[in-house]
Amino acid sequence: MKKLFAIITLAAASAMAANEITLNWSFTASKGGLYVTRQMTRQLSVASSAPNVSSYTIAVSTNAAGVAILPGYVLTNGWGYVINTATGTPTNITSGVYAVDIGVNVGGTFYPSFRLLPTEGHPIRFSPGVTNYARSISGTNIPVVLECPIIDN
Repeated sequence: MKKLFAIITLAAASAMAANEITLNWSFTASKGGLYVTRQMTRQLSVASSAPNVSSYTIAVSTNAAGVAILPGYVLTNGWGYVINTATGTPTNITSGVYAVDIGVNVGGTFYPSFRLLPTEGHPIRFSPGVTNYARSISGTNIPVVLECPIIDN
């Protein structure tokens, strides 16, 4: 029996106090003799005195160069998350149909860093000054919707 669990919560609170973001995650993998587990809870601060959030979704296609994940009104990239909102049959999910690769674009060439299958998500501290890109690997050029808010650092 294969068990892979990831529970991720990223919530922004008032910017008037320290520890404005709470990050909770846990990871457990169990199959046969394999057992890996890790949990973490962190309180994080936002440096900006008047932070913005770019709460939006983007349609990600199979464009070879990827689609830019732009920070919108955010002046300095900070914490956020990415969620592949695609759903589908178990076959689609396990086969990678509607998967999204996240990475960078250098000189028109997309370099993937990690992949999100349908319904998967991950919190990220986005690097300041770096534009991240997303590319669908669905093979059908049906856009996959990626939820990706970014909070000012």
